[in-house]
Amino acid sequence: MRKIEIIVPKGTKYVSEIKDFELPNGILNKGIPNCGATTLALTDRHKTIVCSPRNNLLVNKHEQYGSTLLVVGGVTESEIKEYVRCAETPKILVSYDSLPKVTGCIEDKSDWRVVADEFQYLLSDSGFKSEVEHRFMAYLKQFEYVTFLSATPILDKYIGQISDFKNMPYYQMKW
Repeated sequence: MRKIEIIVPKGTKYVSEIKDFELPNGILNKGIPNCGATTLALTDRHKTIVCSPRNNLLVNKHEQYGSTLLVVGGVTESEIKEYVRCAETPKILVSYDSLPKVTGCIEDKSDWRVVADEFQYLLSDSGFKSEVEHRFMAYLKQFEYVTFLSATPILDKYIGQISDFKNMPYYQMKW
């Protein structure tokens, strides 16, 4: 695993304050919570799917950014397709469980980015949701640009044990 350190300028509170900063294609350990990384994903110029294992986070972000599409129980494939077709820059909020449904509604995935928010839960939840976690990881492989995002430090030895992460760049923000 290739580690890349990102030195955050002194006095910076939010990642959006860092000149030309974009969420990377790889693992990003933000180092601190509430620094605006998820917000950046919802306000940048890229078509984005933000995935979280916790629906409360998704609902909260949807309430803050009403132009997003919240895909939790009851949202139909036709609603997803219509949103993708009509939104200028689609921003979809989805649980890990529902990513397959969204993925099936997007024909050309080449210009989409995915943010696996709170990705440390892939490890901690695997004891009781292993099928969901494996399916989630399999569907992520359909996208060329995926950011695994967390503020919770995960030991290198655990990340290295997950074959999907072995060759992925690991970005560590230093505040």
